[in-house]
Amino acid sequence: ATALLAACTSNEPAEAKEEKSDAAPAAEETGKHVTIGFAGPQADHGWLNAINVQASERAKKYSDITFEKTEGSNDTATQAG
Repeated sequence: ATALLAACTSNEPAEAKEEKSDAAPAAEETGKHVTIGFAGPQADHGWLNAINVQASERAKKYSDITFEKTEGSNDTATQAG
């Protein structure tokens, strides 16, 4: 069995579509107050600590968020409970 496939493409860049929105970015609008519970991993590696730090820092940027963080654990006995 033999198959012949052919295709062509243009080397011209596609025109960028300009989308406009009158809506303000979400970060600039204060919404309904919410509480976020966060159970991050135990920070026994640098990138795991970065997850926890970034979650806390990001939550501080919003006045309509209460951020409740719990300490993670790698001990499965303490996790199940």
